[in-house]
Amino acid sequence: LRDGKRLDLGYGILQGGHVFNETLDYSRFVEGFEPLPHEFVFTKNNFSCYSNSAFGELLESARQGAVYVMGYNLLMCCLSTIIEGQSRGHKLTFIEDASMAIATPNADEAAAHVHGVDLIALYASVVDTEDVLRDESTRHMPMPQAYVRSPC
Repeated sequence: LRDGKRLDLGYGILQGGHVFNETLDYSRFVEGFEPLPHEFVFTKNNFSCYSNSAFGELLESARQGAVYVMGYNLLMCCLSTIIEGQSRGHKLTFIEDASMAIATPNADEAAAHVHGVDLIALYASVVDTEDVLRDESTRHMPMPQAYVRSPC
């Protein structure tokens, strides 16, 4: 909320630089999940979403709202963002079933996901999609939309 009004925290994170080329076909948002015109899109240049200063500023201005983190590689981008958010005093919530992990040399994708969620739980609340839908349905205000797009 900003000044007692709903602040829609929809955002997309684009990773710039050598890691991600936003002009390629595979870098587009998934059809049906594109940000709406009033939603924010940021470009980041490192694993944490906070590598874009405007992202951190937005979260500072909206500290009262729920901030949900989910994404493709929870062991890199999600974990980096959550640890940095925790160090900044932001209360972030990780949605485990809306995220995945890539295999590591020591763990397949499923095992990496389990271990990654265990790590994230040290820094943030961990919920599943059903928890979010149930919790948000009891609020008087609509749930902010959040889109995280990151290839890491």
